[in-house]
Amino acid sequence: MTDRAAPGDGRVENAAALRPHRRGSGIYLLGSFTSQACALIRYTVLARMLGPEQLGLAATLVLTAQFFESLTESGSDRLLIQDPDGDAPDVQRLVQLVFAGRGCLTAAALALIAAPVSLLLGGATLVPGFLVLALSPLIAGFLHLDMRRDQRLHDFRAEGWGMVASELAGIVVTIAGCMLLRTFMAVPFGLVARSAVMVLTSHIRAGRTYEIGLARAFLPKLTAFALPLMANGLLLFGAGQGDRVLIGGRLGLVELGFYSATILLIFYPSAMIQRFLTTIGLPRIARDHANPDQQDHHIRELLGVIALIAMAMTIGFSVVAGPASRILYGLKYRQSDVTIALVGVLQATRFMRTFPVVTALALGRSNVVLAGTVAALSGWPLALLGMATLGGLNGLITGFIMGEALALILATGLVDRRHLGRNFSVILMFIAVGGLVLGWRVELETPSAIQLGGLMIASLLAAGWILPAQAATVRGLFASISAWAQMSRQRLGGWPGLKRGRPP
Repeated sequence: MTDRAAPGDGRVENAAALRPHRRGSGIYLLGSFTSQACALIRYTVLARMLGPEQLGLAATLVLTAQFFESLTESGSDRLLIQDPDGDAPDVQRLVQLVFAGRGCLTAAALALIAAPVSLLLGGATLVPGFLVLALSPLIAGFLHLDMRRDQRLHDFRAEGWGMVASELAGIVVTIAGCMLLRTFMAVPFGLVARSAVMVLTSHIRAGRTYEIGLARAFLPKLTAFALPLMANGLLLFGAGQGDRVLIGGRLGLVELGFYSATILLIFYPSAMIQRFLTTIGLPRIARDHANPDQQDHHIRELLGVIALIAMAMTIGFSVVAGPASRILYGLKYRQSDVTIALVGVLQATRFMRTFPVVTALALGRSNVVLAGTVAALSGWPLALLGMATLGGLNGLITGFIMGEALALILATGLVDRRHLGRNFSVILMFIAVGGLVLGWRVELETPSAIQLGGLMIASLLAAGWILPAQAATVRGLFASISAWAQMSRQRLGGWPGLKRGRPP
């Protein structure tokens, strides 16, 4: 493999001029869909084939691994997209060195804590699982980051194909493990297979030879960018998993199982869309440092699309989640419609935070991401307050919604102070939709003529406010989908980039 272009030789610039459109966005979307679909299938298969005890052991493994991954998350690969010098070979060598170090560190930590965690659970059954699982971050640490560098030119083919291949390999190995072993060991074997295929695909499609090295001149910039994100990773684990921790600790494992089954139905679709928007949106905003007007247009466009999807997600989930959970998991997982609506609002609010996070990373302001995560930790005391005042699971979820909303408002205000009125207006639209969805669900459970009349008037007023304001976003979204579909039809198999081999 040879290097595709040296910085400043003109080839990258000419490539950008000749191919300004996104390449491989279709296959990346397919990869994102495959990733989340396989995750949902994995959870459903584990729940039905292994039973609650083995599923609990598997969850312990995965949550422990996620803790160490969050602890070591530096976001350094985003510099290859965001920074003007991100295309330089020495910068890529440095970031790949960081990735390799992170993988080795995470693997060592999992191996070291295997015995203590197993003893805490009353036996040594988890030790083999931790030792096998440690291979997953170790292998993943040697990912070839040309797939990130490609995204400077809006080329998403390498990561898209990597996700498709790795997720399919992982789910096949997991299901085979469930059938053969009938234990939680199916999970670590599947995760190792997924990491191995992803790394292999990244090296096959790379244009540069894989190298690691220390770029001392770039090290201060990387450190300044990464340290807030490393702190953010640890706090993000506490904020993102806080609801499950409190439910398991205060309400019991049975309630945790019901809650997990419900929230996963919206978590996986929202995570797929979130990942896609992050990957597509970050380079678009980052490339326009020299053109503030164009950059502001992309920021405004990103906020509009995210808010539109979040509002649709809130409404749709409250309608379909109940029947879907009963079909997938059985009647025993039935939850009240108000609880389902609250879960949808919580996850949609977390999805809304994609806007300040992506914008901050594109602008190189990782401290804003950290500030938002710190604000989200307010969900812990607010959840306890909600349980004390409203009671039970619904009060707990309400508290976490308030914490996520505070984080959204704070981070949005910090990342784009020039357009506070415009941005907060969009956030208020989302809050109005969430409030109305909850109001209608309460009305359906406890009908009231006065409440019904008020909801009808409020819904009409909200529609008259939101629909005209979001009309341009809807038109732009449909135009983008139409353009993407037309481009897809012109290429082999309908997927952008399928006719091309390795990135030029």
